[in-house]
Amino acid sequence: MRLSIAFGLALLSTQAFAATWNCRNNDMEIHCDANKCEISDGFTPFDISLNTANGALSICAYSGCWEGQGKVMKAGQHILASGTKLKWTGSNPNSADFIVAVDTNDKVGFIKGAGFAMPTRCTKK
Repeated sequence: MRLSIAFGLALLSTQAFAATWNCRNNDMEIHCDANKCEISDGFTPFDISLNTANGALSICAYSGCWEGQGKVMKAGQHILASGTKLKWTGSNPNSADFIVAVDTNDKVGFIKGAGFAMPTRCTKK
């Protein structure tokens, strides 16, 4: 009986965590390397989709998307997804590693990868 109650609570907890988050950088584009971070004169809006149930991760820019599976972790109100070798769907195919962080309380996120390091605003779908 205790096992079935524990399983039921774990299932409810997993279902509450399961969601798709959409994040965008609406204000700036920031590029970073080992020496410095700079706000770019140009602006490439990013549209990020993270499915916390299955780890599907899509990070889109003007001309394509990096897509693949990420490892999703949750601690309190924070979600962190790490995607390695996400495949580029635009011309000149390549891959990149990304991390996406979301604070589910204030819905502010962060994305880091492919030379970008930007804050984002996120919504739960």
